[in-house]
Amino acid sequence: MIMVLGSNQENIVTHVYRSLLSREIEALMIEQSDIPNTVRIIMEAKGKELKGYFLQQDSKKILFEDITSIYARPGVGYFEVYEQYEQKEIDFVNSECLIALTWLLEYGNFLVLNRPSASRSNASKPNQISLIQQFGLQVPRTLITNDQQAIKEFYENHNGEVIYKSISSVRSIVRKMTEEDLNRLDTLRYSPIQIQECIDGIDIRVHVVGQEYFASEICSEESDYRYDRTTSMKRFDLPDEVAEACFKTADGLNLPLAGIDLRMTPEGAFYCFEANPSPVYIYYERKTNFGVSSPEPITDALCSLLKQGIRQEKTAQTL
Repeated sequence: MIMVLGSNQENIVTHVYRSLLSREIEALMIEQSDIPNTVRIIMEAKGKELKGYFLQQDSKKILFEDITSIYARPGVGYFEVYEQYEQKEIDFVNSECLIALTWLLEYGNFLVLNRPSASRSNASKPNQISLIQQFGLQVPRTLITNDQQAIKEFYENHNGEVIYKSISSVRSIVRKMTEEDLNRLDTLRYSPIQIQECIDGIDIRVHVVGQEYFASEICSEESDYRYDRTTSMKRFDLPDEVAEACFKTADGLNLPLAGIDLRMTPEGAFYCFEANPSPVYIYYERKTNFGVSSPEPITDALCSLLKQGIRQEKTAQTL
């Protein structure tokens, strides 16, 4: 059995579930807003194995041993709470439920896209780019600081061609630094930021799904194409050595499903900015003509991978 675990308020979650069913693949949706009361969790560690089941309202048990794979995006929406709960009580329930599910997703004997430990590599962008270098992809020169002078020197050393963004997994808009930004550096004294050399070139998003990759060349005038309504995309064929490095990166980070952000310079060099451990890939799939007969090649590959249900044994590296 394949399980989809997450919020039906997320398009990507409902898309994966409906896609499995439309391909006549047996799948079950567990809506996280039904946990922990409408759907209850029973888990017990027995030796090296995690045993247990989900208990539904009709008393039907979903045994862990019957699950072959899980597509998981828990924690985006709320879990089940009572209407009279105060915010601190809601936060407590959400924290407890998420930790309980983390135990299941980390140690359950089935394929998970993706396991919590692997997803944590993206919680620290500096840690992740250090790991990425080990797998054969170049990364931009990077400075992390809240010291005004250090920022000014980095800015000058790169002739003003630098960008800044968040250090953690908190989403931020990537912006190019300007002279005006230098005049307000005193606001950074209480919190460091990440500054990188600006790499000129073409943005490429690579989705790795198991042993397949799907690369989209992105045409945009903005530093952060995610916020450009005029963005267009087309299929891109990676050089063999870059494709191999992407596979090594996904495998090394223990991410059977990964969204890898690259930029190709005019000279043909490839730089990697990050590897997203939970990519909402349908945005790229719908915008890119991959030149294949199927309109949903990434979804096809994802459903096929879930159907295989191969246990992933690696543990993501950390510094």
